Amino acid sequence: MRSTLTDIAREAGVSAATVDRVLNNRAGVRARTREVVLETAQRLGYIAENSNGPIPRNAPCGDVIRLDFALPAGTNSFIKMLHRHIEAQAQSRPDLDVRVATIEGFNP
Repeated sequence: MRSTLTDIAREAGVSAATVDRVLNNRAGVRARTREVVLETAQRLGYIAENSNGPIPRNAPCGDVIRLDFALPAGTNSFIKMLHRHIEAQAQSRPDLDVRVATIEGFNP
């Protein structure tokens, strides 16, 4: 039987939300807590021992998920920030093939 986020949370003594934050490399988790969660995930077989990051052992090997985004062109600061964050996350995830296209308008 595969380990789940709930199993890791119970063993590490944290919430499932904290496990999710750690495994998805999000902020808001103390360094020691992050370490405990990653060690627990490895011990339970959720993360391969030689893994470069928190990619589940049971993730399909070699499968790449393609995500395409169409964002409006222009000077909107939120859209520019979103574009930067999408690209930053894409670079940190070898299991993703992300493409971001900017378009001049959504008018048919």
